[in-house]
Amino acid sequence: MTNSTVLKDSLAEAIVSDEIQLGGDGVKSILSAYSPQESIAEYIWNGFDAGATSIDISYEENELGSLRSITIADNGSGIPQGLLSVKFKPFHESEKALNKTDSRHHSLVHGKNGVGRLTFFTFANIARWTTVYEKSSKLYKYDIEIKSDDLHSYTGAHSPVSEIPYEQGTSTKVTFEGIRELSSGNIETTVKQYLLQEFCWFLGLFKDKMFSISINGSPIDYREMIADERDEKIIHDATSTRFDVKYIQWKKKLNKEFSRYYLIDSTGKENYKSTTLLNNKGDKFYHSVYIKSDYFDMFSYEDKISHDQSPLQNKEQKFNSKQDEEFKYVISEMNEYLRRMRSPHLQKMADDLVDRYEKDNVIPEVNNSWEIPRNNELKALIKGIYQIQPKIFGESASNIEQKKTFVHLLNALLDSNQRDQVYTIIDAVVRLDAQEQKQLADLLKVNKLDAIIQTIKMIQDRYVTIDALKAIVFSNDFNSREVDHVQRVLDHNFWVFGEEYNLVSSTEVKFEKALSEYLYILHGGKKQSVSMESPDKNKEMDLFLCRQSLENNRINNLVIELKRPSVLLGEDEVSQIKRYQRTIFSDPRFNGDNTYWDFMLIGNRYDTSGYIEGEIDTNKGHGEKEKGLIFSKDNCKIYVRKWSDIFADVECRHNFLEDKLKTERDRLASDYANADEATERAIKK
Repeated sequence: MTNSTVLKDSLAEAIVSDEIQLGGDGVKSILSAYSPQESIAEYIWNGFDAGATSIDISYEENELGSLRSITIADNGSGIPQGLLSVKFKPFHESEKALNKTDSRHHSLVHGKNGVGRLTFFTFANIARWTTVYEKSSKLYKYDIEIKSDDLHSYTGAHSPVSEIPYEQGTSTKVTFEGIRELSSGNIETTVKQYLLQEFCWFLGLFKDKMFSISINGSPIDYREMIADERDEKIIHDATSTRFDVKYIQWKKKLNKEFSRYYLIDSTGKENYKSTTLLNNKGDKFYHSVYIKSDYFDMFSYEDKISHDQSPLQNKEQKFNSKQDEEFKYVISEMNEYLRRMRSPHLQKMADDLVDRYEKDNVIPEVNNSWEIPRNNELKALIKGIYQIQPKIFGESASNIEQKKTFVHLLNALLDSNQRDQVYTIIDAVVRLDAQEQKQLADLLKVNKLDAIIQTIKMIQDRYVTIDALKAIVFSNDFNSREVDHVQRVLDHNFWVFGEEYNLVSSTEVKFEKALSEYLYILHGGKKQSVSMESPDKNKEMDLFLCRQSLENNRINNLVIELKRPSVLLGEDEVSQIKRYQRTIFSDPRFNGDNTYWDFMLIGNRYDTSGYIEGEIDTNKGHGEKEKGLIFSKDNCKIYVRKWSDIFADVECRHNFLEDKLKTERDRLASDYANADEATERAIKK
């Protein structure tokens, strides 16, 4: 028999047929769910399932740059012609689908449902196979063909078969023609990236066996997908059993493979695989763990197995199993290891989440310094909840408005005595186990304690500021100046006059520029220059503050004139602040129905003329005599105040709040030796 001999193959082991039993007219609908890259991946899996170690994807372009053909070639065992009726079984009934246990716990056989051979329908008109198989120590080659417009039938069962030299080895090459929806650019980008996410874990699993996938001869490097990679060694002391571990964290989600443990014997063969404890937690912690040991040379993945009887009924052979202490130990150690590796990943993901929430205005804005600790507590709670149960913040779980609603509800609960209701909200989204509930309880307590401590620290820092300001305005030998000393302190500490003000301008800014900035703060958009007709438009204000209340649509403004400690306040100084009032009210842009203006003159002492005392007494009917009110009409008020009165107001509101916070801090901290201890308990995994 020569190499060109045409064989009339009459194999008895199978009944050949040229018909594919598709099981209904919906086959094209089923196949349409496959993208071109998914289809190509199916053919690659078919090659690996056939024992291939090397698979090459090649393509040819025509003179116009379009694809003429795509070929996928492998060095697998080929398709025996006599077994075509088995290999081309009824659609969704292939032998791969029948062995569900193997497909779940072993990477091969990977293909399923008999779809691989027909998925070319998504991107080509014709698929032609040239396959070489071995029979009776000889190699035979023949062709198979399927057309996309007639998926029910194929040629090949009766195709001529020729013998080829044995040294050429078995192989299968499938060529697709009539290419649609694909270009060389697609293959080098979209298809390549898909294949990386589809096969990186598999190429890592069999890296010692040199499995490879290439495109036009250029190998795909699965290491491009690696975010972190570590080698570890675990030894079970009682039996001295050694396990060599390769941990890999992937940059992107694997297409269809879960995060798994792969158990590998001493020869590099995969014996068993199972999902890890941290699989599919919604946290983008994509990982694979390869555990190699001679312990897996004789290992059964059956849930129950007798040590005196193997599945092969060989009573003299002892099989290791999942019930062994060695197996339980290595999995327990790896579970803890993965938790440790996941912790910094979760922290980064939580930080990124809060950054996105701030960018998208999901987190409420901070309107004053009092809100900073509370805002920090909210962000810490969001980060903490994410690290406890990331699925709550799934990217596809809600739109921006839904996220805002959820976050604002958390914020409202933190500001009330019902923060325990956070449990109810979280439980409505996803069920928490006992450990997660405890973590959340500790998190709420520690975050509130931390926010209280931050607020107390802020109050104490303010006391330092007030003490310094007192020294500036009360010490005669300091010779303090208005701009260089008093105003410099207040530029950075305008909370002295109220908690919700925004600084519009300071340091002697002229009216036109200050009012331009004012309009920008209130309305946004592009800054516009302001032109005023008032003869006093070039006057300079010391401090100009404003605050806007969304609740009652009210805008409050405060203009402050500061006098150095040595200046006594009298009629001339009051005339100056009144000129400021007239200048602003001369422009209708600053006199809306919802706009209110307060003007304040501040110094150490009144002069001896009695002018200011008289003005205060004249306006006492407005009920603000103790605040130094000297003028009140419609939406405008003018005050003259001493520094001693300002300091008394500040200390009154700060002392009350600090005492209340210290009491709450002591109550919250009673279960902990310190905040560090509480924090460690909350974040301990």
